Amino acid sequence: MIDYPTLSIPVRYLAEFVYQEGDLVATFKGKNRRLLGIIGHQIVQNNHSGNYKSEVSVKYLHFISNFYVELKGRIDGVLITDDETIIEEIKTLNTQPKDKVEFDQIQFQCFYEMTQEIPPLYGKSAVHWAQAMIYAYIYAQLNNLKEISIQMTYYVNTSAKQYCFRVPFSIAHLELFFNDLIGQWLEWALRLNNWKSLRNATIDSLVFPFEFRVDQRKMAVGVYQAIKEEKVLFVQAPTGTGKTIASIFPALKALGEGHIDKIFYLTAKTVGREVALKTVSMLTLNSLRLKTLVLVAKEKSCYQDYPLCDPVFCDYAVNYYKKSKNALFEIFNFDIWDHELILEISQKHVVCPFEFSLMLALYADIIICDYNYVFDPRIYLKRFFEEVTEKYCFLVDEAHNLPDRARSSYSSIIDTDILSLPLTCLKSKKSVLYKKIKDLKDSLYQLSSSYEQPEILLSEFPNDLHNKMKDVMMSLDFWIPKQKASRKKYIVIQYYFKLYFYLMIVELVKTGLKPLIFKNEDMVCLKMFCINPSEFINACLKKARSSSIFSATLVPMSYYQDIISMNENSCSLILHSPFNSKNLGLFIESGINTEYKFRAESYQDIAQLILSVTSLKKGNYMIFFPSYHYLKSVLDFIPELSSEYDILLQDRNMTEFERGQFLNEFNQDRKCSLLSFVVMGGVFGEGIDLVGDKLIGAIIIGVGLPQLSLEKDLIKENYNLSSKTGYDYSYRFPGFNKVLQAGGRVIRTEDDKGIILLIDQRYSQSVYRKLFPLEWNHAEYNHNQSLLLKKIDNFWKCR
Repeated sequence: MIDYPTLSIPVRYLAEFVYQEGDLVATFKGKNRRLLGIIGHQIVQNNHSGNYKSEVSVKYLHFISNFYVELKGRIDGVLITDDETIIEEIKTLNTQPKDKVEFDQIQFQCFYEMTQEIPPLYGKSAVHWAQAMIYAYIYAQLNNLKEISIQMTYYVNTSAKQYCFRVPFSIAHLELFFNDLIGQWLEWALRLNNWKSLRNATIDSLVFPFEFRVDQRKMAVGVYQAIKEEKVLFVQAPTGTGKTIASIFPALKALGEGHIDKIFYLTAKTVGREVALKTVSMLTLNSLRLKTLVLVAKEKSCYQDYPLCDPVFCDYAVNYYKKSKNALFEIFNFDIWDHELILEISQKHVVCPFEFSLMLALYADIIICDYNYVFDPRIYLKRFFEEVTEKYCFLVDEAHNLPDRARSSYSSIIDTDILSLPLTCLKSKKSVLYKKIKDLKDSLYQLSSSYEQPEILLSEFPNDLHNKMKDVMMSLDFWIPKQKASRKKYIVIQYYFKLYFYLMIVELVKTGLKPLIFKNEDMVCLKMFCINPSEFINACLKKARSSSIFSATLVPMSYYQDIISMNENSCSLILHSPFNSKNLGLFIESGINTEYKFRAESYQDIAQLILSVTSLKKGNYMIFFPSYHYLKSVLDFIPELSSEYDILLQDRNMTEFERGQFLNEFNQDRKCSLLSFVVMGGVFGEGIDLVGDKLIGAIIIGVGLPQLSLEKDLIKENYNLSSKTGYDYSYRFPGFNKVLQAGGRVIRTEDDKGIILLIDQRYSQSVYRKLFPLEWNHAEYNHNQSLLLKKIDNFWKCR
């Protein structure tokens, strides 16, 4: 029996590919309409009686040109009566339908009734009818029906009126339409099918490009088995394991074998995306063919000064859907769809780069992107995750960042500065809209006025304030579409989205939020704080067939499993370092107390110790502090010895360019040692790859504990209630992760040699010793500084 290949496509995307035309966004469509759209669908569905089923999932295999097309989707409603079967497609409107919209439907209905032929589809209703007719054909085939009716129902949110257009079809006519539609799509489908065959052949012949390092094979096998067994795998893989290739390679093998359909490589920082892309590019040099997409933020893709998708304002939105197909056909000649190529092709075809990249995501084999595109409910890729139709694999890099990122994603923030944004954009201060917006801002001030503390936990939800937000949004739904494209319109739209996202999180998370007020002399901030995001992270992970979650610092493993995904389908690996432990000198000075209340007494001792240690061997050092204040206080005790040291200082608000200049200093030849003073957990605390002698030492002051805060205390109280050690979950574990990340900057390759000096008396406590990873088991504890310096000096002499 011939094993024919299969192409899967959601019904909606097939209809859109053939019939969607026109501008990208002709008018503003408020996010509030999304909520109203869901409600409108439910109202229409609930109004039906009798044998009516809503949200009916269908899957249909169609054989054509030696391959199968698998069509998947969900019908809004199916009504079965004694006389007919009716497929219902529901669309919601925010205002009464314009004559043109209604005319399209009536014309379609009349044309078919008069000629019994399907008219050419065009206009706004083209995709609606095409989608409904595909569903009707599939449902009729699956249920052996010779006739079936389609009802197009438009529900008007503002008036609760319904406009229904019902047309009966014979299966013969629907088959003619379906075959014609598939024919229009066939050229592209054949190209996709041929590509899939070529891709799988190159994956099948792909071999691991290196000799496996210590435990690297174990990680690769673990990722592959997790995909086959549909599990969530946690991997603590020390620096040098080669995590990126050890996760991507087995995922590619699983892709070629059909266990998964698409890979998402998720990172927290730009450097992670760059490493993943470099890894895939390296594999393509070994004959791999793979469509690889790098997704970047909309703001970095837009050609305009501000991203207002309006064809009146932006040529890249004009006739977007027709132009984007030509751009798609051209870019498919390339395999690596990075940001530069997308911008080049988009500019050539005058299409929106960001929307074009989202279209490319449908056809990419691997998508390299930020966590937000999967885990953030505000900007996740709805085309993939609202209705899952494929088998996905998530590779989550630097996963120690995920708990805090997820906690931030499921928290809502609004402040008086944001609430003031549109006031300068409205012409009349006497208008009803202006008064509503000003009243909303004033209400937040009033909410905080009865409290004197800078941080407050409210005793109840601010429901009155939330209701005022909803009222302002409803008013803006009508106001914004009437405005011409301008920066003022863009500002108001951004304001609208701030309100929408705030309320969306409040509705989504509900009882898991704590209402907090933060204030200073100039601003009041209201934050709905998500204490435990594990439920929402786990829900996102369930969208994938398998997830591999890895980092060098998943310490302790149980903490990350608990917060991210502790269930029966999770498993873990703790790997050994591939590097010789003799190349790393790990020393602990436990005679200095860096606790907050004793810090002032430690400044001079720490300054002297830094100078003593760095004088033993010339080179580049990073000195990590728990705060900027501590850093600058110690720096005051270091004399300006320009001939002996070069001093580099991290600034609190460095630009990306300034960060690049900072790191470039480590590449310079110099006659003296470089001492770079930085903050733990900052931009230089992780993701920095200074190999060889670019960095020979890290001096880490303190145990990384975050500053005491209301938020951290709420986390502590929450986990205390659930029989966990709340202090560990809120302070100790996240803090120690910063220490591990800072220490991980020193040894980056098997040839690197360097030292880590940990300064704090708490490192001698068993609670911290238990947190040390396997590669830190050889740590030397010292209370005598003279002996410490002799040991460090001896380390260098032996190297």
